[in-house]
Amino acid sequence: MKIRFLQKLIDKLRGKPYAIGDLVRRYEYATRIKDFKTIALGSSHMGCAYRPAPAPEGEAQDLNFGFPYQDLYYSYHFYKFLNSNSTKRVLLSFSVFSPGDVTIKSKSDGICVLYKLIYGIPYQFDNIAEEKKLKQLEKPLLKKIEKYKRKLKNSQNYIYDKPRDAKILDKSPKAIENIKIRAGKHLKINHRPTQMEYLHKLLEATKANSQEFYIILSPVTSFYKSALPPSDVIYAELYKIIDNDKYPNAKIINFYDSEDFTDDDFMDGDHLNSQGAKKFTELLNHLKTDAPFK
Repeated sequence: MKIRFLQKLIDKLRGKPYAIGDLVRRYEYATRIKDFKTIALGSSHMGCAYRPAPAPEGEAQDLNFGFPYQDLYYSYHFYKFLNSNSTKRVLLSFSVFSPGDVTIKSKSDGICVLYKLIYGIPYQFDNIAEEKKLKQLEKPLLKKIEKYKRKLKNSQNYIYDKPRDAKILDKSPKAIENIKIRAGKHLKINHRPTQMEYLHKLLEATKANSQEFYIILSPVTSFYKSALPPSDVIYAELYKIIDNDKYPNAKIINFYDSEDFTDDDFMDGDHLNSQGAKKFTELLNHLKTDAPFK
């Protein structure tokens, strides 16, 4: 029985950009470096897009800790894991689906086991973990995790980021239709804002720690946008929450409507390619020099 469930998880994670080894490497990197000036969080929209340059010797690093299957619940817990006295800035990618995206309820639920075993993050819904029999995967997966940790014990190669795809968006009629279908699915998730409490927790934590908090509306293609209402409708609740009087440290950066990105900056309907990632990173680097909170 356990073998069947383990195989189910392996099948889910095979071919994904961040599986067991990648998550262990990220853990080792974060625990050995410890102090980060900038922490970037969020789903694959952040993972694909942000490419911080190495900091000068003696200065705290900027870290991209965004990767697939990271909902707001996990973004908050990764913030707690990574935060230090050196942290001055937190970046969070916020997508159409972010308000209601719940990893443990999704088809990618297996990664929640890894988040628990590697990072100590409890299941968001223990009853769902029981129903999906995720706990039966813990013992065999723990052995695999320990094996990866032993391999990295004397290694300096802690973290691996898959190179961004340079391909340009497929604009065939079928591909465009699929993009619009995907956008519609994301909008349905947007309509059930079960995760927004964790955005509130991030806002309160960064405020208490006197940290700049940028909430970045992820850029998308024109085809994706054409299937959805205007951004002020999609993100109405978010804009309502970010009250400058209550959270003077927080600012929304609207890349969703930005004219800086074109459809050729994407490899699919809502993920940037290498060209788009360069723009994304340069824009964020520019924000850091503007001192918008002074």
